[in-house]
Amino acid sequence: MKNDERFILLTSALVQPRIEINDKVTVSSNLWKFQRGNHLVEIDGEKEKITKCEQEECTKAWSVHYVIVDGHESPILEFKNKFIFNGEEYSSFRRMLSLSFLAKRDKAVVFVAGKVFTHEGVKAIGFTRFGLSLVNNGFTTLYTWDGASKDIPVEGIVLRVQKGEVLYTDLRNRILSNDRIIGICNGIFDLISKGHGWILGSCNGVARYYFQGAWRDLETSIDVLKSDGSQNFLGIVSRRKALIFDQDLSLRYRFKESVLGIGLRKAVVFTGTKLFKLDLVNGYDPEISKFSEGVIIKYPAGYSLEKSEKLINVGSIVENGYVTETLEYLGDDGKEEIVISSEFLSLPLKVQLAVSPIKIMFYGKIYVAEQNGKTKNGDGNAILSGKIVLSRKPKAKLKLFISIESMSKDIEIDSNKVELYIPLRIGWHENDAIPVNFDLRLEGKSISKAQFIVPLIGVEKPKKARRIKIQKGHVILDVDRYEGEMFTWDNMRVIPTYNQPVMISHIFTTNSKNRLGKRINFSVKQGSVLIRAEDLIGDPKIEIEGNQLCVTPVVNLDTIIQVYYATHVYTGFRSKIIFPLDPAYNTILIRLFIGNTTMEKTFMFDSIRLGLITAVRSAKALSQTTETIGALPLSF
Repeated sequence: MKNDERFILLTSALVQPRIEINDKVTVSSNLWKFQRGNHLVEIDGEKEKITKCEQEECTKAWSVHYVIVDGHESPILEFKNKFIFNGEEYSSFRRMLSLSFLAKRDKAVVFVAGKVFTHEGVKAIGFTRFGLSLVNNGFTTLYTWDGASKDIPVEGIVLRVQKGEVLYTDLRNRILSNDRIIGICNGIFDLISKGHGWILGSCNGVARYYFQGAWRDLETSIDVLKSDGSQNFLGIVSRRKALIFDQDLSLRYRFKESVLGIGLRKAVVFTGTKLFKLDLVNGYDPEISKFSEGVIIKYPAGYSLEKSEKLINVGSIVENGYVTETLEYLGDDGKEEIVISSEFLSLPLKVQLAVSPIKIMFYGKIYVAEQNGKTKNGDGNAILSGKIVLSRKPKAKLKLFISIESMSKDIEIDSNKVELYIPLRIGWHENDAIPVNFDLRLEGKSISKAQFIVPLIGVEKPKKARRIKIQKGHVILDVDRYEGEMFTWDNMRVIPTYNQPVMISHIFTTNSKNRLGKRINFSVKQGSVLIRAEDLIGDPKIEIEGNQLCVTPVVNLDTIIQVYYATHVYTGFRSKIIFPLDPAYNTILIRLFIGNTTMEKTFMFDSIRLGLITAVRSAKALSQTTETIGALPLSF
């Protein structure tokens, strides 16, 4: 309840003191009586008394409800589908704050302000924020929270009576103002507030706003009793939040779920443990100043600031109990909401920023090495070279993602001018330019994008080369290197050396004689090994399997061997070895190791003949395949 800026706190207690909230809170007494389970609790100051119903019927009842009648507590006994009061049976019982009633058919018993009123011929009965309505033929009896009652010449649940206007819902779910239909709610409608030409109500828990003949939904799952409003402000409480709007429906404050009392310029907020009063007209306004790249906001320490990802904190100062934050704006529409919040209060602020979005410009080319050249730094064949220019220098650290075809690179950005020299690999292009995409991001979120068509500039191979020999163990790379400013070109020849070092540990360290198998005699004298050996390397078995050359060494000693063919080498114990067949090479070298001594033998074979045999086999296989599908085979 309220009267201008004075608020009366109502509860569901059977007896409570008058609690008035104005500039201060006044409580008329310390006496409380309320129900806890099936017991009645009385608190007077620091004294607490618990009373149980001692009647035999109370022990049999499912629940016990208490009402005050002539200053005494009377029980209402609840059983399955019925309620018993003073020995009489009723079908329903309801309580809201300080009002309660029993009903059966067309009879209703109302309990209010310690008194009992009985009504006959009741067609409908229901609660609203305004009170309890009992609908009869031709009129409705209205009970208000202060205990007063009067008859209203309408048939319906009364929502508001003021200055000659009766706002109510009839028995056909129509919302009427002095018999003029303004809406329909197929369910329970209740009025939260009414102003000049507008209405804020709840239809089945949905906040609905009426203005100029139209209804619009504002919020769902609202609590009607916790919500409130006045001619200037609207307060809506839903799950976990309470919102206060001005009459233009601009959000002014956001709280945690609370009980609201809204006056013409002030609001009372009760969180359940704390109660405070807020001036809605001259409320707290944080200091906001704008600069060319964003906004500076100053607010009391102890509050927190909520903002979008487009506002980046680039500076924060705490001084004299206030926090000053410098926020750089990286968005593009200029409209942002900043929320200053405390434990209970959230203050949303709309900020209009005249900050131009960051634009990306690129000036440069892609240089491509012709004739299979490659970059000096990296394994690409092209270089993106040029300059990135941003329309303004960012204070926040950003990343620029550059994508060309399937390739993507990213670089750190801390200036508005950045030189680019990025090796990359691109395929052949018929056109002389390709698209390059640039994406400026902050913590993975894109804030600016641009695509540029960048020209391709071919770079030819220089005419002069220098020769380089590179030792690779069993092969030597003979390279003619052509080198330019950005790229290199290599003409490479691979020459086999038939040499790959093998390390074998010493076995004998003292004078001794021994015989190893049937083919080797050796002795050790003064650290020297004397070996007499028969021919240990026999003719290898050479076979063709597909396009592979299979070599099976014949070695009469279990020891490490090396087998060389073309530019390939095998090191290990004897086994069947497979090499790629290369008709240009007709030599196989087999080497074995005895201590630090090596034995080797070279074998020649007709590699060209073997290559032709392989080609004929492949052609015959292809001929058989093409015949099966109706193609004409070639003759050999």
